[in-house]
Amino acid sequence: MARKIEIARLRSREKELTLTRKRACAHDEKGLRSRAQAK
Repeated sequence: MARKIEIARLRSREKELTLTRKRACAHDEKGLRSRAQAK
């Protein structure tokens, strides 16, 4: 039982990391676009 809980926790953490990474990538893209327009 304990192993199942640990695996579930790891999976949820991985999901959180991928979500934050996607958000960071989107944020970077917006920043790059605004910089390109400013030039």
